[in-house]
Amino acid sequence: MSRSPLHLTRRGRLVFVGLPVLLAVAVLLTVVGVFTTAPAAAEQGVRQVPSTPAVQVTVQPGQSLWQVAAENAHGRDTRDVVAKIVSLNGLSGDHIDAGRKLYIPLGS
Repeated sequence: MSRSPLHLTRRGRLVFVGLPVLLAVAVLLTVVGVFTTAPAAAEQGVRQVPSTPAVQVTVQPGQSLWQVAAENAHGRDTRDVVAKIVSLNGLSGDHIDAGRKLYIPLGS
C-alpha cells in the first residue's frame, strides 16, 4: 500500500501558511496594545490623591469660590485658600457650579 505525497493547491498553501501568520500578527498586536494603552489609560483616568489634609464641601447655589474659601479659611488669608482650592481640585478658573464637591485644604 503506497501513499502518494500530499499535494496542496494554491488556496491550500495560502490557508496552511497564511492562517498561522494571521494568528501570530493578531497576538502580537494584542500584546502591543495592552502594553501601550494600559499606562496611558492609567495616567488619564486616575488622579493622584492629594497628600494635603482636606475636607470635602458641596458648593451651594449662588456661592462663589471666594465665599467657599472665606467660610473655610479659619484665620488664614482667603486669597491663599482660594489658590490652594484651585490647585487641589484642578480647577481651570474661579467659576464653580452649584452642587460641585470641592476639597478644602485644612491647616496652613
